[in-house]
Amino acid sequence: METRIKRLSPYAMASLVAMTALTGCSSAVPDKPADKTAPPEQTAQTAPAAPSKGTKEPVVSAEPVTLKFYAHVAEMDEGTFKTYIYDFVKKKYPNITLEFSFGPAGNLAKLIAAGTIPDIIYSGSDNYMSMKDLGIPYDMGDLLKANNFDLSVFTDLSMETLKGLGAGKVTAVPFGRNASALYYNKDLFDKFGVPYPTNDMTYDDVISLARKMTRTENGVQYIGWEPGFPDANASPFIQPFVDTKTNKALVDTPFYKKIFDMMKTGYEIPGFIGPNNTFRYAPKSFVDDHVIGMYVDWYNKMLLQFLTSDANGNAANWDLVTVPNFTENAKMGRHESVQFMLVTKQTKYKDQAIQVIKAATSTEAQLLQARTGRISVLKDPEMLKQFAKDVKALQGKHLENLFQYKAAPSAQATIYDDDIRTIVRNVSKEIAVNHKDVNTALREAQEMADKKVAEINAAKK
Repeated sequence: METRIKRLSPYAMASLVAMTALTGCSSAVPDKPADKTAPPEQTAQTAPAAPSKGTKEPVVSAEPVTLKFYAHVAEMDEGTFKTYIYDFVKKKYPNITLEFSFGPAGNLAKLIAAGTIPDIIYSGSDNYMSMKDLGIPYDMGDLLKANNFDLSVFTDLSMETLKGLGAGKVTAVPFGRNASALYYNKDLFDKFGVPYPTNDMTYDDVISLARKMTRTENGVQYIGWEPGFPDANASPFIQPFVDTKTNKALVDTPFYKKIFDMMKTGYEIPGFIGPNNTFRYAPKSFVDDHVIGMYVDWYNKMLLQFLTSDANGNAANWDLVTVPNFTENAKMGRHESVQFMLVTKQTKYKDQAIQVIKAATSTEAQLLQARTGRISVLKDPEMLKQFAKDVKALQGKHLENLFQYKAAPSAQATIYDDDIRTIVRNVSKEIAVNHKDVNTALREAQEMADKKVAEINAAKK
């Protein structure tokens, strides 16, 4: 594969940070980058993790073949793809050429309509149902067995998450996983003389700190805490968006009332609502602008922001603690967010596609992910031991706090999730900007959600 990166996006920066290749110029991607990831004691563990012990590799055609690889989520751009997938595939299976493309679900639907379905798709567990609706995933059990693919090397929760999406079947293979944390700007807390956040905080604790941190000083408005998305805050309650037995949305519920009551308290802190009724602050406000005291979000998303800011010489002095929660969900993390690869039902090259996944989930490939600050899906304890060792920007950070809590089980996914999630998130605006009371906003959202479910069901008849 000959490919060029026209500019280094945040994702490419994250991919190359361990190799000190963070430059802003246009450059050809080398065929074989230097691998600085495996320490001497690890060199004996570079065989693919997939094959079962004591078995021979199945015979798969070694004829040259080109496979289409489609990335369905933004964290996998071309630079990231080459670093963590393509280079390992080329090394192990030189007959396989991978053609990379990226786009949202809408683009994928167009490809299917045109009959140009990818052979392999990379996506995340929160996006799985949109692909299921397109008829792409299928039960890969027989294919995996025929290719001696050992699924026992993956963490139990990552496999449980994917099996849950596949109704008990293995329709995808884990590639990476995610975790949440509360990030805080140490310099801002020092500036205002407020104690740093700590592990095991409740939302009440966070809001108390946010009140002390939200202020205007020297013409700059500082925000103590960004409350995030309501559905993310709801994650530990393990509530699906829709009850599939009744075909009714689960929006006007005690769980969401509790969540929006909490978020409303945050919105009402004097100074929180910004110019033009701003009530949602992007990671840039925390990472680059340094005007947010505390920010809760997924680690993978924030990692890319931190690495970009560090490369640009604008890094905040930040650290992280465990994600806040309600008392009844103390010490519970958000749901397991798993990035996966699947072989499409329609591909003619299923065995070769499995070879690609084997290479990308090998110990060698996953160790590179771990050492460059990405969370591996392998059980191998070396993955956590080597976590972020090659990332200068992460040294001294309390990354162990990402793993203090066990992830909550994933709520049952449905084909309605994307639409209902949008409706739920809009409740935040109704409360923060339009000043609706929580009960009214939830009742109206419930009506909209039920109507949307009915529309989707009618369209399928």
